[in-house]
Amino acid sequence: MGGHQGDKHQARLLKAANLKYPQACIEDIDTRAGRGLERSAVMSLALGNWIESGHSVLITGLTGAGKTWLACALAQYACRRAHTALYQRVPRLGEELRIRHGNGSFGKWLLALAKTDVLLLDDWGMAGIDSQTRADLLEIIDDRAGNKATIITSHLPIEHWLAWIGDATVSVVRETTERMLHYLLQLMQVPFPLRLTDAALWIRRKFISVHFCLVGQAL
Repeated sequence: MGGHQGDKHQARLLKAANLKYPQACIEDIDTRAGRGLERSAVMSLALGNWIESGHSVLITGLTGAGKTWLACALAQYACRRAHTALYQRVPRLGEELRIRHGNGSFGKWLLALAKTDVLLLDDWGMAGIDSQTRADLLEIIDDRAGNKATIITSHLPIEHWLAWIGDATVSVVRETTERMLHYLLQLMQVPFPLRLTDAALWIRRKFISVHFCLVGQAL
């Protein structure tokens, strides 16, 4: 698909994605000296087959590091490659899920979501979640694991994930994350405490495949 028709299709994909920063482009990534972010590494990821392979990207770092912008840039580039994408803020997702359960549309929505090529879950771990939202999130991620790509942004250090997820068993979390996470883009290095739980050590060892240490805040 090329020319005007291709541009219209791309515009429809971007509109449907509802990205927080729809103009974010991987070509505009700030890779000045001292930022700790290598353009070649990000471009290698973006141009690779992570979407087709159903891999996932986790972007962590402190507030202001540019996590959401980079996530939107990756999703925007996916749309430019004719993939479908959808942006969701996790703190607001709980209310939407309750409404969908109430009006009976959750099942249909879940099926549609499972067919979306790239799902962007922004601000993972920012606010507490109830048991229903937790169960829905794990179901969403489990449905996509190894089949469709997922981007997650979070300021929450990995060692606190299990506490945030709540009473889900460690085995369920491990099984889900093992299938879900393939790449880890860490925008700002957060010092890990000397004593981590076994689960946090396992997650860190398993998933820190790509590490970007972004110094300072995004402009």
